[in-house]
Amino acid sequence: MAPKKTTRKTVTTRKPVAKSKEAQTKPPQNPAKLELISILDGLNLDEINWLNTQAQTMVYNHKVEELNKSARNLADSKKHMKTAASPKTGSSKNAVNDTVDIIQAGGPKNFNILLGNSRLFLNLQELKALVKIAVAANDSGDGAGRLYRWFSKERSDILKDGGISNPADKRLKVIYSILKDRFTVG
Repeated sequence: MAPKKTTRKTVTTRKPVAKSKEAQTKPPQNPAKLELISILDGLNLDEINWLNTQAQTMVYNHKVEELNKSARNLADSKKHMKTAASPKTGSSKNAVNDTVDIIQAGGPKNFNILLGNSRLFLNLQELKALVKIAVAANDSGDGAGRLYRWFSKERSDILKDGGISNPADKRLKVIYSILKDRFTVG
């Protein structure tokens, strides 16, 4: 009979790794988020994609609101500084409130429409749509009406925040001429 071979088994244990201070102080997850995650399990891919699009739209709208609020605060602070530094006259107040312009903001795909003290965000696709409307119009009155209809349908926030209440507002004619003079369809 051959001698029995024995094998030696070794068992190693690892010491538990201490959690970092960030992990120890991390607050528990929001119960509403956990509930939303559990609901997602019952949805199909199309429904999840739709919810994703809606969430992205909400985030975008929050960013636009924040930018507009920041711009209003900045304009208000500039207005207060200007009125404190210069004598008060009625004509300077009207000059500040009648400002109408379209400027590039931040990157090449971001634009702001300046209407008085409001700074209203537009993306490149929206600006292109407005330029096409301006090019298609017969004159400034027609262009102002077309712009008003587009803003009413697509971006009513611009009309509201800019204080434009009807298609005869002279600022729409100024926007029309800026679009027609400075921008091209392309």
